[in-house]
Amino acid sequence: MILARGTSGRKAPMTTGSEVVDQREDVLLVSSDGPKVHNQKMSSYSVLPGLLFAALFLVLLSFTCLSSTTVTKNQHPGALLVPARKRTALEAANLHPENIKGKLFVITGAYGGIGTETTKAILGAGGRVVIGGRSSDKVQEFVHSLSLEFNTQDRVDGYVLDLADLESVQMFATNVLETYKDDSIQGLINNAGVVAPVAATKQGLELQMGVNVVGHFLLAKLLLPKTRRQVWLTSTAHLWDDAPRLDVDYYRNWSLEKDAEGFDYWAAYQQSKLADILIAKEFSRRYPQLETASCHPGMIYTDMGKHVYDETMFDIVLDFIKEYPFVVATEGFWRPVKSPQEGASTTITAVSLPSNELISGGYYKDCAVGKASQSASNMDDAKALFDWCDEVTSLYQS
Repeated sequence: MILARGTSGRKAPMTTGSEVVDQREDVLLVSSDGPKVHNQKMSSYSVLPGLLFAALFLVLLSFTCLSSTTVTKNQHPGALLVPARKRTALEAANLHPENIKGKLFVITGAYGGIGTETTKAILGAGGRVVIGGRSSDKVQEFVHSLSLEFNTQDRVDGYVLDLADLESVQMFATNVLETYKDDSIQGLINNAGVVAPVAATKQGLELQMGVNVVGHFLLAKLLLPKTRRQVWLTSTAHLWDDAPRLDVDYYRNWSLEKDAEGFDYWAAYQQSKLADILIAKEFSRRYPQLETASCHPGMIYTDMGKHVYDETMFDIVLDFIKEYPFVVATEGFWRPVKSPQEGASTTITAVSLPSNELISGGYYKDCAVGKASQSASNMDDAKALFDWCDEVTSLYQS
């Protein structure tokens, strides 16, 4: 479960080049023959004093927020009873089954967490799914298990897709286009994501921007002629650290050798999730026939980033409280963490809403349009990001 980026000035933990940088099943991993990273130990707090501090802080903060915050469905602690927020993916799919049944969807990072529940909801509503994942064995096992669960041999398919390697992205897109040349793609769901120590993609890009944004950009561009709607998974992480603007020049000039020292992987995650919102807006602006949306699934228990820290989860919670009291105040730890089934409901909403109800380029949260940061509305940054992604993927677009 992602709770916070590293505290100010902290260096990211790293692993040796022979190890695997692991992550949850619905995100891409860096394999042992992939990016090389290095090891570093992180400090932790003593548990008992920290526990007392955390409890006192949350009690005081909850009283402060309840007495001073404008009460809305999205902010009040009673919002945990709002049906839309607790809706499951299948329930969301059944709201507009006509936009799913018999239609083709492509989803990345499908064989775990939110991706699994998104895939099952689409199949449960009668749709067809092509999944992409880094592990060939896991892709095939997942396809087989879905075929048995939904008693179908022709509505689910899968291919290898490593978003940290643009050649793999190109091959995946080629497989989809050749196999489904007579079909249109109702929805491309860019679900996979990574939070990881400092590392580079095969083509030398910063890993989180490379996987979360650039790899998906190439896939979206290659499938564009056949795609009706794109959904980009983002996060309220784009609000972290006062929601700074996207620094495209930093990523344009980034290198592992030059920028490994002092790398803040949580800051990089914030930038990549901001970029997902901006790129969805820019695709919508440049291609009026295309519908797009970005969506935040909510705070969800997964094993994403489980090997990123040497800290305990308790220490991470404390870091989060100290570093981001505003996020705690607006989101609230009193609001229950969503299940993957509930988290996937916003994705399903974004991909299945009727065209006359969808805000193309919009940011969705809790199955409805949400409020993103001011940085997420900067269309100059969106244009610069799109142009840079286009440039670094140009060799793989033919």
